[in-house]
Amino acid sequence: MPAALNSESPYLQQLSPEKINVASDAEDVQEDVRKMQSMGLGLVYYPELEQLLNDELQRIKSASDFTDVPGRVYILASPTMNALTTDQGNIYIPIGMLMDIQSVDEIDALLAHEFAHTVLSHTDIDILKEIQKKGTAAYALVNRLGVDAGNAESVARRIRNSFALYMATEKVLSPTWSRTQETDADKLAVDFLIRAGRNVNGMTALLGRLDQWDKINASLREDDKPKQSMLVAVASSQFAQNEWQALFIQALEPLGQKIEDGIAQASHTHLSPEERLSDVNDYIRAHYRKAARPAMDSKTWRRVAHNQKGKRLAKSVVQSHVAFRSVSQGKTNVARAVLAKSRHRDVNGQTFYQLALASVAEDRGRSQEVLAMAEASATNVYDSYRLHVMAQQAKARQAGGKADSDELAALYKQFDAYGRPAEFYYDLIQLADTTDNLGIQVELGLRCQAAYFGDANACSSGKKQAEVKQEAGLVGGLLGIFGN
Repeated sequence: MPAALNSESPYLQQLSPEKINVASDAEDVQEDVRKMQSMGLGLVYYPELEQLLNDELQRIKSASDFTDVPGRVYILASPTMNALTTDQGNIYIPIGMLMDIQSVDEIDALLAHEFAHTVLSHTDIDILKEIQKKGTAAYALVNRLGVDAGNAESVARRIRNSFALYMATEKVLSPTWSRTQETDADKLAVDFLIRAGRNVNGMTALLGRLDQWDKINASLREDDKPKQSMLVAVASSQFAQNEWQALFIQALEPLGQKIEDGIAQASHTHLSPEERLSDVNDYIRAHYRKAARPAMDSKTWRRVAHNQKGKRLAKSVVQSHVAFRSVSQGKTNVARAVLAKSRHRDVNGQTFYQLALASVAEDRGRSQEVLAMAEASATNVYDSYRLHVMAQQAKARQAGGKADSDELAALYKQFDAYGRPAEFYYDLIQLADTTDNLGIQVELGLRCQAAYFGDANACSSGKKQAEVKQEAGLVGGLLGIFGN
C-alpha cells in the first residue's frame, strides 16, 4: 500500500490486494464474533437478513478483487446508530440502522465504507482495549466498595448490568477513525460501489442519514448519562452509610466522569455529515461523472429487512435495552412491563430477550428462572457468555454461596473460546474464590494481571480484598486505575 492515497486517481487503482495486511486466522475471526455475542445484549439472529447482507458484502469483495479479506456481517442487538468494524474484518450493524436504510444500494454503501476501513488497515482496537481496561478496573473497585453493605450482592449485580450497557453503548462502539481515515474510507467505498455495479447515489443517500443518526445517538447518550459516574450512581445510596466509602465515592465521581467525557470526545474528531457529503460529491465528479446510475433496488430491501419480523425484532431490541437498563437502576417492575410487550414467537428465542428476562429474574432472587433462561439460550446460534456466568452465579447462590469446582472449570474453559471478554474477569475470580480450586484461582489472577498491566483492582475479589487493609489498597488502586 502507498504511504498516502491521493485523489488524482481512484483510490482502488492505488491499492494492491497482495499487499493488504489483515487478520486471516479463521479462529480469531470467529472468536471476535463470540466476544461480540457477549457484549451488552449481543447479536440478533435473523438469518434471512444476514444472508442478504453477506451476499452483498461478498459482491463488493469479489468486484474489488479483495476476496481474501476475512470477515462477515452481523446484526447488533443495540439501539445505537453506528456500525462497527473490528480488526478481524467483521462488520456489526445495529438493527435500527438496518430499519432506517431504504435500499440495497444504501446498505452496499455502508458495507463498502466499513470494508474500506478493513482494507486500509484502519483500527481502533487500542483505544477500545484501554476503555475496557479502565472500565473493568473501575467496575471492580466500586463493586468492592460494597463489601460491607447490607445487600452487597444486589448492588453488585446492578453495577455489573450498568457496566455491561456502558461497554456496549455508542460512545464505546463508535469507531474513532481520524478525519483522514473517514474520508479515505468514503472515497474507496465509492470505488467499490462502481466496481460492484451499484448506484453511487446510494452513498450520498446514506451520508444524508448521518445527521439524523447522530441526533439519535446523542439522545441515547443523554438518556444514559448520569448525574454522577454511571458505575458510582447505582451503588452510592448503599455506600453513603459508611463515611470512608462515601469519601471514595466523591473522589471517584469526577474521575469516572472524566473518563466518560474523554470517550465521548473521541467522536468530535469526525467530519460533519455535510463535510463528508461534499468530499464524496467532489470525488464522484472527478472520477465518475459519467458512470452508470442503475436503478436503486429498494424492493428487495423492503421485502427482506422491512417485513413484520424485522420491524418486530428492531422494536424488541429497544425494549430489551430499556428493560436491562431499568434493572440496573432497580426498576424491576418497569423492566417486567416492558418485556411483556415484547413477547412474540419471533422474539422469545432471541438471546437478547432471554438475557433481559434473566436479569429481571436475577434481581428478584429467582435463581431457577435464571437457570431456565440460560439453558434455553445455550443452543442459540448467538448465545451469550454473560448468561453462562449468570447461570453459575445462580447455582452458587442455591448452594449457599459456593460454586461447583468442576462446573467452574468448564465455565473457565469457555472463557477462552469467547476471547476472554474483559468484563468477566471479576465475576470469574469471585466464583473461583468460593471454591477450593487453587489452580483456577491462581491462573485467573495471573491472566487478569497480565491483561490489565498491574491494575490489581480488576483482578481480586472482595473476599481477597477483605484480607488486607482496604483504605490503603483503595487509595493506591484509585490512582493506579485513573493515572494522572
